[in-house]
Amino acid sequence: MRRSPLRRGRELAMQALYQKDLARVDVGDLLDTIDATLGPPEEAKKLARELVCGVCGDLERLDQRIASTAENWDIERMSAIDRNCLRLACYELMARKEIPFRVIIDEAIEVAKRYGSEQSGAFVNGILDSIAQTERKTEMVPAEKDMGEGEARMDGT
Repeated sequence: MRRSPLRRGRELAMQALYQKDLARVDVGDLLDTIDATLGPPEEAKKLARELVCGVCGDLERLDQRIASTAENWDIERMSAIDRNCLRLACYELMARKEIPFRVIIDEAIEVAKRYGSEQSGAFVNGILDSIAQTERKTEMVPAEKDMGEGEARMDGT
C-alpha cells in the first residue's frame, strides 16, 4: 500500500518522537538518520521536521492538554506509540488550524493502528475527539444551524 507523503511525514515524526521518548536521542540526528536510511519524499521530510520541532517546542503544554483530557490515564503510563500519536495530533489541532480537525484525527488513528496495539486507534480517537471539541469548536457547528428558515429537519420538526 502506497502512503501519501503527508501520511509518511506524520509516520516519520511519530517514529522520531518515539525514539526520543524511549532512547533520549537528539531529534535532529534521528531525522537525519531516517532521511538517509529510508529516503522518504522531500515533502514527507519537511512535514516530519516541522511536526517534531513543533511538538518538542511545546511538549509540556501538549502533555498537560492530553493528561487533562485522558481521565484516569497518566501520560507516562500510556504506550509510547499512543502517547506520541496523541502529541502529534494535539499539536496539529492546536497549531495547524488550516487543516480540518477530522483529517488530523483520521490520520492519527491510522498511524496509531499501524504502529500501535489493537486498541490504539480507539484510544487515540476518544482522546483527540475530546480535545477537538474544545480546540476546534467553531468547526463543529451542528448542521441545523446551517439550515435556512422554513427548512424541515431530518426528524420532521
